[in-house]
Amino acid sequence: MNNQILIDLLRDFPFKALIRDPSSRKVLAEVLSEITKLDFKDIYEASFEGGEIVKRELHEKGMTSDILVKVNSSVVLILEMNYQSTVNLFSKNTTYAFGVLLELTKPKQERYPKVYLINFNGFSPFHTKKEIIYFKMRNENGEKEETDLLESIHINLVNIQKKGYNVSEKIKKFVDFLLTERLEELVKKYGKDEKYMAMVRTVEQLYTDPKYIGYYDVAEAERQEKEDIYLTGELEGRASGLQEGKQEVARNLKTLNFPLPMIAKATGLSIREINKL
Repeated sequence: MNNQILIDLLRDFPFKALIRDPSSRKVLAEVLSEITKLDFKDIYEASFEGGEIVKRELHEKGMTSDILVKVNSSVVLILEMNYQSTVNLFSKNTTYAFGVLLELTKPKQERYPKVYLINFNGFSPFHTKKEIIYFKMRNENGEKEETDLLESIHINLVNIQKKGYNVSEKIKKFVDFLLTERLEELVKKYGKDEKYMAMVRTVEQLYTDPKYIGYYDVAEAERQEKEDIYLTGELEGRASGLQEGKQEVARNLKTLNFPLPMIAKATGLSIREINKL
């Protein structure tokens, strides 16, 4: 094993490749189970894939997430690695989550759909020292609303590394793995842990594969620049992309004859607003 390798697992490509690789499944299922309180076995046996939602309008930009974890037909985890702050970053992620929610909403389903939007933040986006933040939807008056359909969770990696008092050892260990910058350090830290060493071997393969060396940084910079241009022109040009997402979810649930109070609770819209849709 070539240990003298600089790594950056917060970058888009290595994060996606590592998380989707079977070698990471057990560790990731343990971490996600603690974060979401979902059953470990259900997550371990879930489908891990890249996420792309179907365009609802011809002019729409195709949207993708870093990782889509399909636990079952009505429960999905969206994993987003946010390496750095960009224009409308969290608005984009939330708009995507509403799109996934729409795809999960089907006639005669036995369970209400549930989407967990899990943001792994490599920077400090909020003025807080909290390690993990669970966000609730807000209505038009800015008041918090309970929702059974969408839960937004922010994993603040830097805060966990610096502090980590309020998170489990499993979460701290995984975060430390992601923030390690040299392969040799991973070997030293996790050499006696076979679950993590399987991930270390995957990381080495990623960083020594000639198909990807030197490719990622240029490709990612171009992708990010194009996305920022799109988001600035499109999302800021709307009165509220988030509001549109709420309205579309509410309209879909209304068509499926969900009770109005349930729709209001799920989307944060008032019953009067829902009746107008």
